[in-house]
Amino acid sequence: MTNGPLLDWTVGGQQAGGVIEAGRRAVPWRLTLHSSVPVEKVEVVVNGAVVFSAPGLTEPGSKEYGGTVNLPVGGWVAVRATGGAINRWPAMDSYAFAHTAPVWIGRVGSSEPIARKKAATDLLDALSAADQALTSSYKETPIPELRAQLKAARDAWSRSSRTAEPHRPDDRPLPHGERAVVRRMALTKFRFDTCPALGSAAATPNRWIVAGKYDIR
Repeated sequence: MTNGPLLDWTVGGQQAGGVIEAGRRAVPWRLTLHSSVPVEKVEVVVNGAVVFSAPGLTEPGSKEYGGTVNLPVGGWVAVRATGGAINRWPAMDSYAFAHTAPVWIGRVGSSEPIARKKAATDLLDALSAADQALTSSYKETPIPELRAQLKAARDAWSRSSRTAEPHRPDDRPLPHGERAVVRRMALTKFRFDTCPALGSAAATPNRWIVAGKYDIR
């Protein structure tokens, strides 16, 4: 996704959306940034952690980058571009942003146990912020269905936060309720007055349920 910058990149010969062979090793990556607006920095991200960062563009143009990345046992690799502030066409936004789809390690949907555990912990923080925002917005109005969804999500991710579980084979069912919770949360709209944990004063769960930072299946 992008509001201006274009990220043309490969890692281990695979483009965004592809699958790279699993195995702990260093693989080469190449990136070409094209942008009609200034970009503060570009980053290579592995399972939510930044492993490479470099300055972007101070004016419209193109710039090339390259290097190697150490692959974990599973998960994903992606690239993003962020900042700085812009206030002119064609971006039509307050700051430049672009994020590629992942290149998966081993198979589509793979995960790395420690990264999955951390992602679950981060999601629990986001759920707590959502709960507080609901209380602030709805006050005394009963919202049993929303409360039930939050509780189910909290229960599911609490289990994941306690154990760095190994890869889940494609044919193994998700923990009870997890698939339904993620799907329903992604479709449910909430009203937020202020929610710093989600990075927006007026956000929906989509902002963090589908964000590349989190390792969600």
